[in-house]
Amino acid sequence: MEERKFDEIPQVEGQIFEQILSKDDGKALNWCINSIYSIVDYFQLSQYEEVRELAVFPIQSLSSLYFMNTIWDMYVRKVNRIIDILKEMRGNKNEMIVNKMYKLIKEAYFQPDLSLQRIADQLGMKYTYLSTLFKQVSGENFSSYLTELRLHKAKQMILENKMKMYEIAEAVGYVSAKYFAEQFKKNIGMTPSEYRAIYNQEE
Repeated sequence: MEERKFDEIPQVEGQIFEQILSKDDGKALNWCINSIYSIVDYFQLSQYEEVRELAVFPIQSLSSLYFMNTIWDMYVRKVNRIIDILKEMRGNKNEMIVNKMYKLIKEAYFQPDLSLQRIADQLGMKYTYLSTLFKQVSGENFSSYLTELRLHKAKQMILENKMKMYEIAEAVGYVSAKYFAEQFKKNIGMTPSEYRAIYNQEE
């Protein structure tokens, strides 16, 4: 689900049922209930009343003769409904969350301890969920975007010709000037000093 490989889920469900649950009614029911609760919690879906109700399995109304098959059919329908909701959420809500992430990153990119975990804590969401969501919406992972932003700011400072390289490194969130230079060359194709020299030559 996290990777949005929804077409593969029925096969995985079938394997779980056949290999683990098919011989134990109680284990099957507990697994189904816990699974739904885990999915709802992981994807932060508890605000949806419909989703909260999906974790309820009315066992008193189930026939003992077909208990296992009924439980499993019920579980599959519940999971399919969650998948539909996740597909619907791909639009505005997800983009809104990622836009909040962009804002927080731009406000704190110069802080060396900025991390996805810190942003997740600020938003009250799970690290793993935000990591996947950010990549799905932006097309790149958090660390790549943060590096890109820091280096973009560094290039602007380099061209102003007012700061030393170690000062620029610190100003954009790098504790180590050496690591900053390595990242700059890796992503820009030249060292910060070479970048400044080319600009000065053109000037």
